[in-house]
Formats: sequence, structure tokens, C-alpha cells
Amino acid sequence: MSQLANMRNHPTKMISEQRAIYAYLHDQKVRPMNHGKTGIEIAKELVLPVALQTSWHSQGFCGSVSHNVKGIYQRYMGWFDEDAAHLWEYPATENGKRYVSCMGGITEVIRKAEKFSKRRSTLYSDIAGPCSRRRSHSQRRQSRS
Repeated sequence: MSQLANMRNHPTKMISEQRAIYAYLHDQKVRPMNHGKTGIEIAKELVLPVALQTSWHSQGFCGSVSHNVKGIYQRYMGWFDEDAAHLWEYPATENGKRYVSCMGGITEVIRKAEKFSKRRSTLYSDIAGPCSRRRSHSQRRQSRS
């Protein structure tokens, strides 16, 4: 019998496991938070124990451990991170344009993303694929005219 079918036959087991996951995330989040760590720092470090990772409903189909941990942090600490620069930020699109400009333009951003990708630093290299395709597409358009 599949794990999903087994859970349908035993819903209290699934609910108990889910409760255990949330209790674990909460408790493991609050401890480092009380020692001054930020939500992002804790979310990057915290992982479920193997016993809780094996359940099908803990696989991040609706959210992830990282997102749940950040939510717990925000519940206690709020959205403000005590950095006055974050009170009146530019919208994401405007911020992105400024970052790209400060990094030397789109060509330079793509070069750096490809460099990160080669080093397997995927947090920053995810933009290399779409940007590279966009650049190729624009180059093709220019060659047609």
C-alpha cells in the first residue's frame, strides 16, 4: 500500500506527524531566535530530523521548512528587522534595475551569474539561464534587422 493511501486510512497519524513537524520547527526556531539569530540565518540552518523527513506530507508540497521557519520568526518578531533602510524601500522592479545598473549592466550580471553557476553557487546563478536566453533572443533580433 502506498504511503498516501496509508495516510487516507489513518488520518490521525498524519495529523499527529504534522503537529510534530510544526512543534519541532517552532521549538528549534525560538531557541536560536532568543540568542539573536535572524529569521534567514535560522531558516538556512534548520532541517527536520530524519524521522520527520520521511513523511510524504513533510516534503514541501505546500510550503517548505524554510518558509515555515520564516513565518514563525515573523509571528514573534514582526516584519521590521530594525534596519531603518528597510522602512521605505523601492519596489522590487525598481530595486532590480538599480542593482543591475550598479553591477555594470545586464551583460556583466550575466557574466557573473555564469561564473557563479560554474562554481555551483546556484543561489545567484539561477538568473543565468533566462538572461542568457533573453540575450541570445535579442541578438537574433538585431541580426535580422
